[in-house]
Amino acid sequence: MELDKAFRPVRGADGRLQPVLTLPGDTLETTALMVGMTAASTVLAVSLILRAFGASLAVGALPLAPLLAVSLGVLAGEMFSGTFHWATDNYGRLETPVVGFACAAFQGHHLAPWTISHRTVANNVYKIASATIPLSLLAVALFVDLLKQFPKPDLVASESVHLPPALRASCRDVYPRVTHIARAPDSLS
Repeated sequence: MELDKAFRPVRGADGRLQPVLTLPGDTLETTALMVGMTAASTVLAVSLILRAFGASLAVGALPLAPLLAVSLGVLAGEMFSGTFHWATDNYGRLETPVVGFACAAFQGHHLAPWTISHRTVANNVYKIASATIPLSLLAVALFVDLLKQFPKPDLVASESVHLPPALRASCRDVYPRVTHIARAPDSLS
């Protein structure tokens, strides 16, 4: 939608400015698909973050790496989002390949910014949420392989056979399931 200088917003019976839809087929109705995509994306993102913190805590480490990863992810997301928003606000139109729908939606948002207040959260973000689902599933697949790289508590305890006998005894208290520590001769310390 081109910015029309003669455009004048219209108020409804309730006094609110009426929404202006700029994309073909756009709707203010919220569908089950929109809600499902938004919920799936949210659940995947939260579960990935919780799994990263849980994996870090499971090996007895401070969750600094997941905290840093989340912080850098938020920063990178903000930088990408800001750059994308700026580019689609200033360049392109509906006919632009690949990002034309985003150009029309972002430019339309500046034409009638109140339209967003007529949408539910799911209606507003489901397109972005559905685009993140494949990326989140890829992250889940990579995260499973990453978990294999973390040392297991039993492995950490088994390495303690090289510790002095007093420390080895405290490891037996912490990791009683690891029987080969208890059998390790003192000569290995």
